[in-house]
Amino acid sequence: MAKTRPTVVKDKEDVGVSRAKSLNPFYSTVEDPAAFITLAGLPPSAEVRIPGQEDEAKDCPEGYVVMYEYPFILGFLFPFTPLARSFVEVFNLSPGQLMPQIWRIFTVVHRVTSGCRTPFDLADLMHVYDLSLKECCRYTLVTKKKKKNLCVGLAVNDRGWQSRFVYVNKASLGEVGNFLVEGWTTEVVDTSLAGLNSDSR
Repeated sequence: MAKTRPTVVKDKEDVGVSRAKSLNPFYSTVEDPAAFITLAGLPPSAEVRIPGQEDEAKDCPEGYVVMYEYPFILGFLFPFTPLARSFVEVFNLSPGQLMPQIWRIFTVVHRVTSGCRTPFDLADLMHVYDLSLKECCRYTLVTKKKKKNLCVGLAVNDRGWQSRFVYVNKASLGEVGNFLVEGWTTEVVDTSLAGLNSDSR
């Protein structure tokens, strides 16, 4: 399959890297760490920290990983699927930086390709999509020109997802959590990694 080089598309309103508070900040409304551990399928050793009243997701401290309830409500369990793991590992992103649309695409792709002999991998995904950089260094996927969107009918109301997040101590997850990215990546993603710009596989 021929591959084309992915690009990063920036929102017109994106103002780059900043640790200042957002214009419209979202603070965590999660109250029960034990319930989050169960929902996410985290190991019993997991240390889940409820953010402070004025802490946003991007304020995640060193040694911790931002996790939202959203992917687990869709049916994901930690440590996610191989495609999701490679996405956050290769692009050096916290799982919390992936907006709901990406998790919905992961869900559809996994359901459709789970029985295939050849796994649908990150190179396959980025053959069709480009990363789109949004406010606060979050990301979505946009279909490349002349490519067909793999998943249709994904425009749903995800109201409330932004306030349902926690900080998870990476070390407490053991070796299975080694692929996770701590904190909040503020550098623009390098999409030339992992052969994603190769002409063929």
